Amino acid sequence: MASDVDAVWEIIHKCSEWLAKELKLDHWLKYYTREMVEKKFENQHVYVAKKGKTIVGTVTLDENPVEYYTEDDMKNFKKRNAKAVYITALAVDPDHQGGGVASQLLKASEQAAMGMEAKYIRFDCRADYKELIEFYIHRGYMIVGKIIDTEDNNNVYYLMEKRLGEKLQTTLN
Repeated sequence: MASDVDAVWEIIHKCSEWLAKELKLDHWLKYYTREMVEKKFENQHVYVAKKGKTIVGTVTLDENPVEYYTEDDMKNFKKRNAKAVYITALAVDPDHQGGGVASQLLKASEQAAMGMEAKYIRFDCRADYKELIEFYIHRGYMIVGKIIDTEDNNNVYYLMEKRLGEKLQTTLN
């Protein structure tokens, strides 16, 4: 819902500040703006996780790759021309991290992507955020390549991908 823009922006901003303070990773602070969050609501699929009436997490899905992926980046993905959905932001309010919200958002993203008839779900993640990489690998995602951001201190990002389950076809006799 468009009325959730402020809450989603607040979560992304709090996560940006947390990443910068706790992990010395400032890439989200440099990248995300409130205007970008507004555009996500206009052009992408934004989902939220709530505890009671409070939004505590968010994930954004896009049926198109992010604009900064080059043709060479796309070659890293298996079956790069297969229908895929791209996660462009997954964030959980720092006060609610560790409670399974991110896992629920990831699982819901996979279900939504399958509903869009996607065969893959893809995204990139900072390579030096080891705990997050392990989180994704534990949930079946694979590192399929890397991007070096030459405009931001040559930071390395892993390209991550998961093949989504086939829908079972059943017939009744």
